[in-house]
Amino acid sequence: MTKNKVSQPTEFSYVDKYQNRKIEFSPKADELVATIAPRPEVEAESAAESAIRSASETNALRGLSRFNLKRGVAVIRVAAEAESLSVASEGLSSDFDNAIPSFVDSDGLTRYFLPDEVTVQFNEGVSEADAEAHIEEIGSNIVVKQRTPGYYTIAVPEGSDIFATIALLNASPLVMFAEASEIGFDDAQIQKPNDTRFDELWGLENTGQIVQGVGGKSGADVSALEAWDTTVGDSDVIVVVIDTGMDMDHEDLSSNLVPRNGEDWDFADTDGSPDDEGRHGTHVCGTAAAVSDNGKGISGVAPGCRLMPLRINLTAGMNANRADAINFASAKAANSPSEKYVINCSWRASGNFTAILFAIDTAVTRGAVVVFAAGNAFRDMDVDPPQFPGVHPNAICVAALDSNNLRADFSNIGAQVDVSAPGVSILSSVPSSDYEFLNGTSMAAPHVAGVCALIWSANKGLTNHQVRDILEDNCDDLSTDNPALAGKLGRGRVNAARAVTAAVAMGTS
Repeated sequence: MTKNKVSQPTEFSYVDKYQNRKIEFSPKADELVATIAPRPEVEAESAAESAIRSASETNALRGLSRFNLKRGVAVIRVAAEAESLSVASEGLSSDFDNAIPSFVDSDGLTRYFLPDEVTVQFNEGVSEADAEAHIEEIGSNIVVKQRTPGYYTIAVPEGSDIFATIALLNASPLVMFAEASEIGFDDAQIQKPNDTRFDELWGLENTGQIVQGVGGKSGADVSALEAWDTTVGDSDVIVVVIDTGMDMDHEDLSSNLVPRNGEDWDFADTDGSPDDEGRHGTHVCGTAAAVSDNGKGISGVAPGCRLMPLRINLTAGMNANRADAINFASAKAANSPSEKYVINCSWRASGNFTAILFAIDTAVTRGAVVVFAAGNAFRDMDVDPPQFPGVHPNAICVAALDSNNLRADFSNIGAQVDVSAPGVSILSSVPSSDYEFLNGTSMAAPHVAGVCALIWSANKGLTNHQVRDILEDNCDDLSTDNPALAGKLGRGRVNAARAVTAAVAMGTS
């Protein structure tokens, strides 16, 4: 059933008849709310997914933001360079029926109105027959007969718009009130985890709080809390941390460990156990996947995923051992198709060591995602020597940001960088069940590995290439805060919430 073709509104207000007040709205310049005709559920989901993919391929549109595929509603991000929302809406696939902007109301709140529906509550005592006759008289039809007596969701008449239809309904003495048909997103009032030092994790939630004496910029984080409303991680998604090892008994890490079953996870010594003899590896593990909501310490980005720490020597270690560790992890990915592997490497090699590059290529071929730190040498790698192996095309190269959304001064930058993430004053686990702040692209990389793990947890039918594409396609732009670094901080700051939403929207195809 095709929906009525409606008009773009030109007046953005209506009178709330029940509260006797006029509400005015301002259209947002960067979002469209689009609808798709109702049809059988499987067909609707397939058509909506196709339409969303078509939308993201146009110049003016930047893909899905929020959605309810079963209801046939999608919020689509619009590129900043689009001339207007009307121009952007023309880029929508024909699978979508109507689109209008999202609106900001007089309270400063964003509202998502369906372009072709309104709701109406008839006065008590108005018969069902009279109510439905009136709906027909104004050229509308019933979309949903709500359970509340006299309460309907109805179609906007052909050629009209939501605000004009609301005014028409409110003019009738039969009507108690009419308003837009509205969809709400992420309204679960996400509860912060009870980890005792969560408020110091500005990389997961930045409210502008002061951390180590520095106030941040609200919202300059990886949007972890919002992502957790969809998934906190899946135990079949494993973050392999190839680093200095891990405190295997740490109060915030041990319960997320993959069983070792006697395997040799120590590629630096011969004792077989990857116990951290420093602090770097334990810190990286905590940022990626520390246990959440356990009343202790911190939370990782992907607290529902599991950890596999493989120890290498980063003080005076052999590159061959580092290649061995990557190959060990990728063999797990090849031999365990029900599990998904994200490999985090917060380190550098002194040069372009072939065995490590071959190991990265092999890991990607075997289905793993590989994340590397961009490095802390203060370099612009477009003019200075690159840092290997992070710049290898099959690795996701991560630059570091501070809590004010600015490039960390130590972080390498350049066209070889793929994405950016928090890397200054990062609180995480260290040995002896303790916690400490560290700085570095080493700290930024596990934020990205954690987001990759959440993407895969949201949709385990994705390939590793799709996980990477989703990660990069759903970043937050950094150009406003870093105007001199265009093209040098990758696609932007990773956004877990948008990424997991996009992962779910991909479906199982």
